[in-house]
Amino acid sequence: MAAIYAGTYCPETLRVTVAYQDAQSAERAKNFGRAIQEYETVLETYLDSPLALAHLGISSYRSGNTLQAIWILGALWGRDNPKEAANQVNKIIDEIM
Repeated sequence: MAAIYAGTYCPETLRVTVAYQDAQSAERAKNFGRAIQEYETVLETYLDSPLALAHLGISSYRSGNTLQAIWILGALWGRDNPKEAANQVNKIIDEIM
């Protein structure tokens, strides 16, 4: 029922929510190309989403694009990020170093 309501009255929110969930599933399945596409879809609407940015950077790194990952993760530097995002980003930065 909630999905029908959201799809009718907030289609953009529903589209982005589904994209984020798909990105998370793809990331868990190590399908980083798909995860990147879905996180980019989220960021089209929520440009400053720290979780989407963090996971986009992580997926970029895991797909072998370290320079792109550093650039994306750098966008989170100095911000008040959720602890979950900060911990995940710090782990990737430690791996890069």
